[in-house]
Parts: sequence; structure tokens; C-alpha cells
Amino acid sequence: SGRRLDFIYPLGLVVAVGLVPYTGYRGGQLSLGENHLTEFMPGGLRSWLGISAQENNPSTSSNGGPGTFYGARVQPLFTGHCISCHGQDKHKSNLRLVTYDALMRGSKHGAVVKPGDAKGSELFRRITLPPNHDDFMPKDGKRPLSTDEVKVIELWISAGASGTQPVDAVRGAPTNAAPTPVAADVSFEELDVAAVEKRRAPLAPAVAQLQKRFPGVLEYESRGSVDLVLNVSLMGARFGDEDLAALKPIIEQIVIADFSGTALTDRSAGSIAAMKRLRVLRLMRTKITDATLQALGGLDHLESLNVFGTAVTPAALGVVVRLPKLRHL
Repeated sequence: SGRRLDFIYPLGLVVAVGLVPYTGYRGGQLSLGENHLTEFMPGGLRSWLGISAQENNPSTSSNGGPGTFYGARVQPLFTGHCISCHGQDKHKSNLRLVTYDALMRGSKHGAVVKPGDAKGSELFRRITLPPNHDDFMPKDGKRPLSTDEVKVIELWISAGASGTQPVDAVRGAPTNAAPTPVAADVSFEELDVAAVEKRRAPLAPAVAQLQKRFPGVLEYESRGSVDLVLNVSLMGARFGDEDLAALKPIIEQIVIADFSGTALTDRSAGSIAAMKRLRVLRLMRTKITDATLQALGGLDHLESLNVFGTAVTPAALGVVVRLPKLRHL
């Protein structure tokens, strides 16, 4: 019995040690893609190991090139509608729609395309379900395929789902099912610099002066905003009541204020109360008391307030809990 245990323990240890790199490799495949170990491997080492560059490059798949119907008409549809969930790195249900070969490997549930049988193909079934169906693809509010795009996929599958057929081989395919760019739904609002400067003009001199006096603590909330963000927590005890009073010219434009760890006292209650558009206020580890909180009843836009580490008592919270937009205290 003792000899058997002496044999089983080292055997189990060897198996466990062997499983560690294997499970790590499989985990890397799931999270980073099948080629995560070789993707950035130097060319010399790749050649020595007998790994071709083609294996690492989805665009050079042996099938589905740009001169084929799949490469020119079908793959662009997957790229435009499906690749965010079924790409090389992120691949739900282990389905990758980045190349013909990957598509035909299917998902963890099996094949998604049955050549010659569109109606029996899981991929076609899902893109033709009602949009409110749990299995409908694409999910999460992404733009569904158009009628013509669905028809292209249907005709391609019915014609044999080939990766090598010439681009004009599938008859009757709609010609207006144009490839959808990956970023077709992404747009950026153009910033009108002149308009922003005009809106900031009344405040600009005061803001510039205060930024010079307090470097790195006062900024605009965004590129096109006139609202201000104040963070003096890094100044610590060097920032006090007199310093806050100096911000009076721009006080009503401050929407986020962090006074954590500063030397503020109840003498600043009036200045804080004047920040009528304040959404976030942090007063942690300051010298304020209930008197400051009782002055904040007019901050109707305040959403978040933190008074941790102060002398504030529960008796003063009744004023702020009645603020209409307060969500975090």
C-alpha cells in the first residue's frame, strides 16, 4: 500500500505540472486568439520551427481571396456586421468570421454553414430570425444585415459555399449589397473651435490667470465645454479658504470639485454653496463640520457627495439627502 502511494504521488505531480502549460495555452487561445504564441514571433525563429507566415495572417487564407465571390461579396459583410463579436481576438462561442477557413470550422456547437443548404445552415437561420428573437444575429443593437445582404449570403450558401468560386460565379446576387465598412456606424462630431472660443471668452482671462496661479488643478471638462473641473487634492494643506475665495470669478462654472485633504474649513461654505451647477463634490479629510453641509441645500444638480474623514455628523445629512439629483453619499 505504501509503495503504491509512493508511486501515485510523483505520477500525479508530473500530470499536474504538465497540465499547467497546457491549460495556460488553451486559455490564451480563448482570450487572445489561436496564434497568440506565434503572432509576434521573429521571422527567423518562425522559419526554424517550420511555421509559415501565412498561418499567422488571416488575410492570406488559402481560400476566400479578393478575387473570389466569398472574398469580394461575403467576407466584407461579416467584417462590417459580425467581427466585433466573432473576430480573431474576441470570438463568442469560439466562432471566428475573419476568414473562409475559420467560418467553415464553425463554432463550439458545430458547423454553422451547410454547403448547398442555406435554410439548414445555422448562420443563415440566425440572421433571418425576427430581430427580437434571442438567437437573432447580430445582437446588442448592432445594425442587422439588409435584405440584399442576407440574399447574398443565401445564394452563396445555396451555390455550395465555396471559397474559390470566381467573383461572378453566383448568379442573381444583388449588386447593391455593398461591403459595409467596419466603422460604418462610427461618427465624430466636428468641433467648431471658433464657437467654443466665443462661448469661453467671458471666462477665459480669469481661467488663464487661475491656471497660472494653481497649475494643473483647473481644466475645462471637455474640448467643447465651458464647464470647469477643479481638483486641488494634490495641493493638500497648501490649499485653504483664501485660495478658494480667489476662484470667485469662475465659481459658477465648476461642475466637479475635489477638495480632498485640503485645509478648507466652514469659512468656505458660502463659496461651495455658490457652485450652483456642481455635480460632484469631494470633501474627504477636510476640516468642515455640519455647518458646511447645512449650506448646500441649493445645489440642485449635485449627484455625488463625499465627506468621509470629516467632523460631519448624521444630524446634518438631512439637508443633503433631500437634494433632487443626489445618488451617492
